[in-house]
Amino acid sequence: MIEVLVALVILAVGLLGVLSMQVQGLRSNQKAIFNTEATMLASDMANRILAYTAPDNVYDGVDTAPGVCAGIANPTVQADCDDWVNAFDQSALPSARGSVEWAANVYTITIRWDHDRIGTLPANNIVLADCAVPDPQLRLTCYQLELQP
Repeated sequence: MIEVLVALVILAVGLLGVLSMQVQGLRSNQKAIFNTEATMLASDMANRILAYTAPDNVYDGVDTAPGVCAGIANPTVQADCDDWVNAFDQSALPSARGSVEWAANVYTITIRWDHDRIGTLPANNIVLADCAVPDPQLRLTCYQLELQP
């Protein structure tokens, strides 16, 4: 009888180990999906910037926050911004937000999302910090792509 109990304990420990590995595998898979989605969204905007032969910095200030695209004077950039917002709406990234900034002849395309799904994305009017200096209160995952046209 003791041998059966020992065997059951060993089996239970083994099953808990397998379950733990399964959970870790699911987390890693979800992280990979989010990273791929962010890369695709950033690459999409980079391709739009490279396809448009306007003066540099024309895409500066593009942001997926509500209402930002409505204030863009250039119709091509306006359409690209609207398309990018729609891509964010259809993406799997939770509470995702994207922005484009121009500095020192380089576009910086930034994608931020709430990987842990704890609802930490700030209000739309708050400027998010640079990815290199993460905000410990927001706990957002950040992806940046730099592009020199």
